[in-house]
Amino acid sequence: MARYESVLDAIGGTPLIRLTRAAEGLRLRVYVKPEWHDPGGSVKDRAALAMLRRAEADGSLRPAGTVVELTSGNTGIGLALAAAHLGYRTVVFTGSATSREKRDQLAAYGAEVRLVDAFVPRGHPDSMRSQGTRFAAETPGALFVDQYDNPADPAAHYATTGPEIWTDTEGAGHFLHPEAMADVWPLALDSAVIDRYVSVEDQDAIDAVRRLIADGLGDDDVVVVAYRRDRRLLAPHPTDHLGWTTPARLRAAPTVADSAQPLAPRLGAALPLTAPAVTAWPPANGHIAPVLTHGRATHTVPWPALHP
Repeated sequence: MARYESVLDAIGGTPLIRLTRAAEGLRLRVYVKPEWHDPGGSVKDRAALAMLRRAEADGSLRPAGTVVELTSGNTGIGLALAAAHLGYRTVVFTGSATSREKRDQLAAYGAEVRLVDAFVPRGHPDSMRSQGTRFAAETPGALFVDQYDNPADPAAHYATTGPEIWTDTEGAGHFLHPEAMADVWPLALDSAVIDRYVSVEDQDAIDAVRRLIADGLGDDDVVVVAYRRDRRLLAPHPTDHLGWTTPARLRAAPTVADSAQPLAPRLGAALPLTAPAVTAWPPANGHIAPVLTHGRATHTVPWPALHP
């Protein structure tokens, strides 16, 4: 086992793990890189440390300075962890929908968490970005990290993640507010190196991860899916449709929407298992009860589990 003199030294160097059961029947070998091995629990630790080191090197972050950033959780956690170790104050602005677990972790690393409820376009004075940049401008010695437009963010992966994968293999979403006037892409995105865009629905990704954890879903197992409305190109939203489908239907259909069957009645947001709308779910459509968080289907519960 490796021994580190600093928690920052433990960032990166994650292994590759081959998928056997999940990739059964495929001619190629499939590996995953478990970035949860990083101290802060995600790949964002790499970029967080790189952005702070770059700021120290160019003089924009000085001793006893303040690190300011907008985050939905993981980048803020990485920044708070690294900043605490390096002796900086951290202030993060995040949406009120950010999970309690992430907010608690930010606080545990010493970050000051500022919750923003306003759902307005990026350029609005009450937007999260406007509040964060304004705070940084008004705070002496503050650095606004600006992860999406910070060149040190992708450079971290060019310097560490990419070479790690190359060595270990031996060489082998985006959101636009409906009232926004223009779609502004992060400067950290270099579209010239992208060969192809593959759209993956959130629920598909969630289901895939759960399949890796469990023994695997059968072709006729029933799952709840959330999919975008017709012609919707924005990020997933609570107004998206909910439905049920099976792995067999998903493979045969061109899109999630084409495979989904309707659910009724429509359920509200953040329903616990004890909520009447869940426990009273009629024994139909595969005998399932969808469980939602912030309007998104997170998993399902078999009918017999609710009515033993």
